[in-house]
Amino acid sequence: MIAYGFTSAGARRSGKTGALKLSIILPDNVPKLRKGARAGDAEAIRIRAFIRESDPKICAACTRPLRGLGYAFALAMPLPGDPTPALGLVICDQCGTSPEVVQAKAISAFGKIPGARVAMLHKGGRA
Repeated sequence: MIAYGFTSAGARRSGKTGALKLSIILPDNVPKLRKGARAGDAEAIRIRAFIRESDPKICAACTRPLRGLGYAFALAMPLPGDPTPALGLVICDQCGTSPEVVQAKAISAFGKIPGARVAMLHKGGRA
């Protein structure tokens, strides 16, 4: 997973933290994520729950309908205990031809949200 910082303008104006961790979940990461959730990793459990509850319909990069299971998730999730809602999007396998391309397209898509600011805090992750 790749982690980034993401802050919404509404959260900044309201004085709430609103900082979200942006995680990129590639199809190859799913087995490791599943294993982490089964082992009790709190972050893996939260990410897996969000993915399971989502019902993506279109790619955030090309807006074509999704087909098959070859797409990557980009999740902007608040820290535990922060009431800020999570955001998610998907990049299809035709647009996300490499992990670097998925990252760039996800950051671009989140950056198009009015008032959003995306800044890389660190690269890494455990899930």
